[in-house]
This record gives sequence, C-alpha cells and structure tokens, in this order.
Amino acid sequence: MAYVLGFSNELTAMIYAFNGPPRRSCCTSCNRPGRDAFLMDFENDVLRDWDATKGIPTGPRRFQNAEWADLIKRNVYPHCSDLDWYEYCEFVLNGGGDEWFME
Repeated sequence: MAYVLGFSNELTAMIYAFNGPPRRSCCTSCNRPGRDAFLMDFENDVLRDWDATKGIPTGPRRFQNAEWADLIKRNVYPHCSDLDWYEYCEFVLNGGGDEWFME
C-alpha cells in the first residue's frame, strides 16, 4: 500500500517492518501447472543481481538469509504483480528451486 501511495523507499521499508510485506489480492497457490517453472525462472532472474562472492543461498529456508530476502522483496509485489513475498516463501519451503538453490 505504501508503495502505491508514493511513499519514499525508506518510509515504505519502515511500514513493511511493522506490517510485513504487502500481499497480492489475487494470490494463488504455488501448486498449479506452470507455476514451478515461473518461480524457478523468477529466482534465476533475481540471482543475476546477487553478489556471487557471498555464495548462493540454498535450501528450503534460503528466504531467511537477510540479504537474499531484501533482494527478493525488491523484486516481488508491489514492484511486480506476478508474485508476492508469501508465495515465494511457500515455493521455497515446499522444496522449490532448481539445482542452484539446492543444498
């Protein structure tokens, strides 16, 4: 909501810290045809902006890596309309991801 209202990035980050990241109104389950492929493509695309010298976050709790989480949050809703933070976490917790993200 803060992003939509045009608040600064700093103020938006403060609001999200209190309320958590915004949720899309039309959320869908990660368990539908084609969604896995989309989510793997999304994650691989985000990986291009990751500093590889830090190592690639792996495993079903990689979203708990603070720097990786910040990068993902900058690329999900409200910055894009296809995916929100909670859908990404569901995907990861369910073992989603390609070989780059496996332990």
